[in-house]
Amino acid sequence: MKLTLSGMLLCSMAAGPAFADCTAKDFSIEGLKVETTQVGRPMVITGHLVNHCSTAAAAQIKIDAVDSSGNSVQSRMGWPGGTTNLAPGDSASFSMGRMFHYSSDMASYQAAVVAARVW
Repeated sequence: MKLTLSGMLLCSMAAGPAFADCTAKDFSIEGLKVETTQVGRPMVITGHLVNHCSTAAAAQIKIDAVDSSGNSVQSRMGWPGGTTNLAPGDSASFSMGRMFHYSSDMASYQAAVVAARVW
């Protein structure tokens, strides 16, 4: 019985969804633009996530606001394409400014693709 269940498990795994070999390195963030306004006003952080993988996939990005010493002041993550896979070569625009609260110690901003997956 154990052998039969194991065989059924292997067959069901083989018939499952195919996952792309896309990784975070297969995506890029282009045109990152940060506009700060007054304290207490929404920030504007926009850009484009681009899929350079050979198959459709999605990616998660992380944006850090850092101080003049390079320490993270605020960090937020998001999925620019939501639960939609981007076709090869396609891009998804994102706007993450409202997720941040402006602080006078924010000296620069860093953006990176941190994960990739197929929905």
